[in-house]
Amino acid sequence: MPVITIPKALRDKLGDEAAESFAVLLKEVEHEGRKDALVLAEERFERRLSEEAASLRVKISEVKTELETKISEVKTELETKISEVKTELETKISEVKAELETKISEVKTDLEAKISEVEERFERRLSEEVASLRVKISEVKTELEAKISEVKAELETKISEVKAELEAKISEVKVDIIKWMFIFWAGQIVVLIAILQIFFRK
Repeated sequence: MPVITIPKALRDKLGDEAAESFAVLLKEVEHEGRKDALVLAEERFERRLSEEAASLRVKISEVKTELETKISEVKTELETKISEVKTELETKISEVKAELETKISEVKTDLEAKISEVEERFERRLSEEVASLRVKISEVKTELEAKISEVKAELETKISEVKAELEAKISEVKVDIIKWMFIFWAGQIVVLIAILQIFFRK
């Protein structure tokens, strides 16, 4: 705090005691002035702070309103775009679905036609093989019947000659019959295997 100095001329007129009192008074006045200046500055600061706070609140409110407006606009725009994209996707999905259904129907029709063609070819081939097999069986049967008739005639002729020879011949004939039956069935199996091989190769 600066020291207040009383000029000598004034000190001489007032005297030392009065000069000291006057200096004290001036100090008090200066102190009070400083105090008032601080109070005034504080009041000005508080008022300025209140004004700035109020202005800041207004600006915050304006920014908030502006942001809310922009958010609402962006939300509306996004909802519109989402709706458009959804509609577009639904349309594309419907188109793809219709296209796939058409292709599936075409493939199904094609497969059914091919299956029907294979079935017809199989039935035709099977009928041909069965007919051929029946012919072969009939031929083998006729041949066997002829041979059996020959053997039977021979046996009947030899029966009248010697009983012992007849029994021997009967045994031989039985063996021959078994062989022929084995050959017949073996031939049938071979024919069936050949038919199956021809069929599966196709």
